[in-house]
Order: sequence, then structure tokens, then C-alpha cells
Amino acid sequence: GKTLINFCDATSLTLTGIGIRASILAPKAAVNFTNGNIDGTLVTKSVTGNGEYHHVPFTGTLPSCGGSQPP
Repeated sequence: GKTLINFCDATSLTLTGIGIRASILAPKAAVNFTNGNIDGTLVTKSVTGNGEYHHVPFTGTLPSCGGSQPP
């Protein structure tokens, strides 16, 4: 529950035959999820496929977004 995989700019993502123990953040992505499983939270634009999903809430800590930004 403490790992977050961030695909912030992805528009498509294919997950096939894989086991993932993390949360996935891909809010702009159409995800094709087949023959695998996720133990985490999945945030996407859409999901198709027969993958198995077990909701495990993200409990990690994200860094703050403070400070100066590059020009």
C-alpha cells in the first residue's frame, strides 16, 4: 500500500500477464488489463480486459509540492 506508480501523461497503458503490488495513477490513460492482477488502487480514464483487481488503498506519503519552480 505504500508504492505509487505515476503515469501522469500516458494516454494508453497495456498490462498483460503481470502481478502488481502497488497503486497506479494514470488519469489520462485507456488501460488494457488482461491476465494479471493488481493489489492496489487503480486510477485511470478507462479500463478494459479480464485482469483481477484487489483494492488496497494507498497509505504512503507523497512529498510536498512546495518550493520554486524552474522557468
